[in-house]
Amino acid sequence: MYEQWIAMEQFYYGYFAWGLLIVIILSILLVSCLYYVNLLIPKIILILTLIAFTIFGVGVVRGYSQYGDLIEQASKESAAIRNFKRTFFMIDMPYQAMEMKAYRDGYFDEGFEAVGFYEKMFVSEPVEYLGATQQGGYVFRIGGSEYVVSQTWVRFSDEVNQAVRIGSQYQVADPRFIELGFVEKSRVLLDEYIVPSQAENHMADKAGATAAQLQARGIVKGWVVP
Repeated sequence: MYEQWIAMEQFYYGYFAWGLLIVIILSILLVSCLYYVNLLIPKIILILTLIAFTIFGVGVVRGYSQYGDLIEQASKESAAIRNFKRTFFMIDMPYQAMEMKAYRDGYFDEGFEAVGFYEKMFVSEPVEYLGATQQGGYVFRIGGSEYVVSQTWVRFSDEVNQAVRIGSQYQVADPRFIELGFVEKSRVLLDEYIVPSQAENHMADKAGATAAQLQARGIVKGWVVP
C-alpha cells in the first residue's frame, strides 16, 4: 500500500500536473500562431502540441486506471489525518495550527476509514456509573469528574460486570506513512457506554446529578464526543 501511495502521488501531483501545464502552454502558443500556420515555427508548435496531447492523454488514462481509487481516497485527506495538504507539483501546504487542532479534537472518522491504511481498534475504559436522573439522563464519574450522559450513548447489558465506555481509535498500519506527514493514531472516538443490566433501575443522588456537567460535543477526559 505504501509503495502504491507513493506512486499515486508522483503520478497525480507530479506527472499529471506538469503534463497539464505543458499542454496548456503549447495550446496557448498554438492558438496564437493559427494565422501563421504555413510557417515553420507554427508547424513545429502544432506537431509538438499533438505529440504532447498524445503522450499526456495516454499517460493520464493509464495513471487513472491504475491509481484512480487511490486518488479518490486521497481526496478525503484532511487536517485530522495529515500535517499538510499535498498539491500539484508536489508542493506541501501545512495546515494552520488552529485548523489542525479543530480537526484532531473533532469526531472525524471518515478520513481514517477512507484512505485505507489505518486499522480500527476498539478501546474500553472502566467508568463509575452513578445512576439515572429524573430527566432521563445517566450520571457517570470519569477521571474524577461527573457527567450527565444522554440515553443515546448508554446501553444496559449482561455482557459487562462494570460500567465501561467503548470507543474506536485508528492506528496507521504502516509506520512509513508517518514520514509522509500522516498521524500515527487518532484520538479515541466515543461509541457508547455499557452498564450492567442489574444497575438499570438505580437512580443517581439528586445533589450529585445537579452538580454533574452535561457531556457535550468535544473532549471528555481525552475521548472525543461527537
